Amino acid sequence: MRKLTLLLLLMTTIVLPAIAARRVTLEQLQQVITSARGEPDANIAKELAGLELSERASFAWLARCEAELPGPAARQALVALVDVSVFLDPPANEIPKMETPDLSTQSWIMSAVVVYVNSTIPELPNFYATQKTTHYEDSPAHYESKGIISARYIPLHDVGDSSTTVLHRDGGEVVDAGPLTQDLNPARRDGSLPTSGVFGPILRTVLSDAIKSKLSWSHWEQGAAGALAVFRFQVPRDNSHYEVKWCCRQGKNADELRQISGYHGEMAVDPEDGAILRLTVIADLESSTHSRSNEISGLEHNLPIYVANMMVEYASVKIGDDSFICPVKNVSLLRARMPVLVRGAFASHMELGPEKTVLNDVAFGNYREFPGETHTLTGNPAEPDRKPPER
Repeated sequence: MRKLTLLLLLMTTIVLPAIAARRVTLEQLQQVITSARGEPDANIAKELAGLELSERASFAWLARCEAELPGPAARQALVALVDVSVFLDPPANEIPKMETPDLSTQSWIMSAVVVYVNSTIPELPNFYATQKTTHYEDSPAHYESKGIISARYIPLHDVGDSSTTVLHRDGGEVVDAGPLTQDLNPARRDGSLPTSGVFGPILRTVLSDAIKSKLSWSHWEQGAAGALAVFRFQVPRDNSHYEVKWCCRQGKNADELRQISGYHGEMAVDPEDGAILRLTVIADLESSTHSRSNEISGLEHNLPIYVANMMVEYASVKIGDDSFICPVKNVSLLRARMPVLVRGAFASHMELGPEKTVLNDVAFGNYREFPGETHTLTGNPAEPDRKPPER
């Protein structure tokens, strides 16, 4: 079975601990943004960077609030703040007051999900899409990046953007890295967090793991076109195909460490046709991961990673003359202890320092047909023999 992989590429540096952020609700964050009107862009960005949400903010909410901000620095700070929140529960007032479906209806919805993942997704046409990625990371005090050493801790901030073309062909993904590089190795030198398979393989992997493990009803949630059925899953390591990679570089040497991790998360699905419209995967990193050892050479089975999460949001997009459910947003978040270079009088060696956070904000768009043979859906796939629940 295909593995679900998330990778963190860490560069050698010297770091100190981060400063704790102030936790706020979505309503309190809205008040901060409203009261800051008229303030300089840099001041608002600094205030937002010192906050942490205690509940999830939707991307629709983000779009509305971005328009209220005066400049790029504040907008980038807000995007990072919202991205980190996507793994949290939504505010209580955004959960529809609907009765929990009975077990029969829950079973029907999940059977529709299985049909959707196994029958509908493989029939996606061949197409191109543009993948635009914004890379965020924090900078602990004395952190060196590209020859610049920060004098103080800097919260998550935009460190660069990239744009690639993704080709979906015959159920697989091919990423065009562009003319500047031929290196398609996922351990990219720009520190990004590559996540592959969002056009289908991730859904098949998670669904297969979840069905073999623990999958249960969670709650209703308000979607763009109606209520979504949210199911939660818990996958132990023995059933998992979620692989976390950690790579530290020193000069020309690179040691890549891997570990299969258990994980949990949730899938928000359309109860009428089983389409998965949001998927979150949160790694359950074992206590042994937080090794007390500082020696990098002793970490073959204990990765110094604290967080390894991903979220994919799907929506209907137009490809040619038809509409298909495809990814529109992907957030990847990792937090790990950074390798540090300790210089001695006669020799130097690598140790693990305090943690560092890296985040990718990915938007998919500009979908268009791949010129050549395609497979177009000619009708609805086989459906369960019960009507979907009323919403």
